[in-house]
Amino acid sequence: MQRFMVFLLVLVLSGCGGGSFAVSKTDYRQQVRILGVVPLLLDDQSVIRHPRRTEVADLLYRSNAANQGLLPDMLAETKGYFDVRFIAGDATRLFDRLVVGRGPAEGGGGYRFDAAEVKRVAEQAVVDAVLVVIFHGQDLQGRRWDRTRLTYLEAEYNTIAASASVVAPSGQVLWESEAGGTEFLPLQYPDFDEAFYNKTDTVRIHFVTVPGLERALAETNGGLLNSSTWPRLYRDYFKDLVSALSPGLLNPFKRLGG
Repeated sequence: MQRFMVFLLVLVLSGCGGGSFAVSKTDYRQQVRILGVVPLLLDDQSVIRHPRRTEVADLLYRSNAANQGLLPDMLAETKGYFDVRFIAGDATRLFDRLVVGRGPAEGGGGYRFDAAEVKRVAEQAVVDAVLVVIFHGQDLQGRRWDRTRLTYLEAEYNTIAASASVVAPSGQVLWESEAGGTEFLPLQYPDFDEAFYNKTDTVRIHFVTVPGLERALAETNGGLLNSSTWPRLYRDYFKDLVSALSPGLLNPFKRLGG
């Protein structure tokens, strides 16, 4: 690990990056007129290195359940689909039913799904495809800045990432997010203050406490300019996801049948 000093601030915009469609956007709009959204899933056997991993998993289960209703509402507001339906169910059981194996597929691909189970869920909900969002622990190379934004530590950090896929009843993945998913909740941070007060260039990496993670998951922007009561982390992630999944945003659904 090395400590770097920089004198110019660099703003980096990040998000879902648009993901990738396995079919053309025109074909996607024609195939997916009614989109089903399953509860937010968690791969609790993924790489979550936190010393209190069970508590972290329990926290994510509770937080996901409390905020999963926002995603279908945001998708419906885009008018990019004839209908968006939330598919109620137990997140743990749905993960075991839908997901084949644990962790993303080898070679950098996304999660793999059981075609028969996807078909069963889609038929029961009467939808054309199912949107599956999976939160999972992962080690990601990245930068963490200190509060002055003048110093950063580049290293491998354990984090909670989010991967998303739109799966047809046939089992075909019509769209999926970037390989490895999007960083959602950092589990670790570099202790710049400790290094400063100890007069050392060695910056140790610590895990965020469970109460700290809980506060991060519940944090809202608030204020007069943004009165939303939805947590910022979920709202920002869903905003990027909805944008990536709205290929007909400039061509509303009502024109598809014309």
